Amino acid sequence: LTTDDDYLSNQIAFISFHKRFGIQIVRSKNSEIGDIDLDDFENKINKYKPKLVAITHIPTNSGLVQQAEKVGKLAKKYNILYLLDACQSVGQMPVDVAAIGCDFLNATGRKFLRGPRASGFLFVSDKALSMGLEPLLIDRGGADWDSEFGYTALKTAKRFESQEISVAKYGLALAVKYANEVGLKNIYQYNSQLINRLKDNLKTNPDIEILDKGKQLSAIFTFHMHGFDLNNIAEVFIKNKITFSKSIKSFAILDFTKKKVDWAIRFSPHYFNTIAEIDKVSEVVLGLKK
Repeated sequence: LTTDDDYLSNQIAFISFHKRFGIQIVRSKNSEIGDIDLDDFENKINKYKPKLVAITHIPTNSGLVQQAEKVGKLAKKYNILYLLDACQSVGQMPVDVAAIGCDFLNATGRKFLRGPRASGFLFVSDKALSMGLEPLLIDRGGADWDSEFGYTALKTAKRFESQEISVAKYGLALAVKYANEVGLKNIYQYNSQLINRLKDNLKTNPDIEILDKGKQLSAIFTFHMHGFDLNNIAEVFIKNKITFSKSIKSFAILDFTKKKVDWAIRFSPHYFNTIAEIDKVSEVVLGLKK
């Protein structure tokens, strides 16, 4: 059981599992304001009795913050394993696995943690470990070979590690240390100031459609400009040395179909940015010509 807002690589993986193993994919509806419709989510739990609920905490194509803790309460109520993709949330806001109640949480180092590529981590709950769960392709990094046709998985979450591990993990450790020293609450509060300033600056332009929906929003800002050419916008941003990313429909085919757009521009200001930089970016966006 997942949502329309899961990360595209996750959606592709789910579809792959469906093709290879016959696993059924069920997606919950969204509420009118863009959050998970928790009533529909619970109804689908009762109807389909899923083995796993899997959601993306913050989608890559939207500033939406999913209701992770409320999903966790449903997962606990019905004793269902719960996987949370926190790649976009770890590093920009406090993330508490105990409060969320997830059995698995994965995050990458290269996003808001500002760590190196090829780094990331996986949290595994005591419940999942006690169930004997292990990765599909386990190797000597996570198990001991103890008989001709047998092995014993490690008791800890290291059973999910492979033997080959990138040295980028050392950069990730320093990035985590740095973020904790700055303070995730401080980062979240300051980023909220940046993103709110950006929204206030741009919301007066009738050509700009802000695409982020939901009760709680993050430091990701996505928008579409009707009647404008995406490549022309990108050229202007590059010329002005503005860091941005382009999201096209294939990145979020379910979400973008509902929003009736084929592309979006994404800004992701972080705590190293300043209000002056936000105002400069806003000036460039407001100065775009069709």
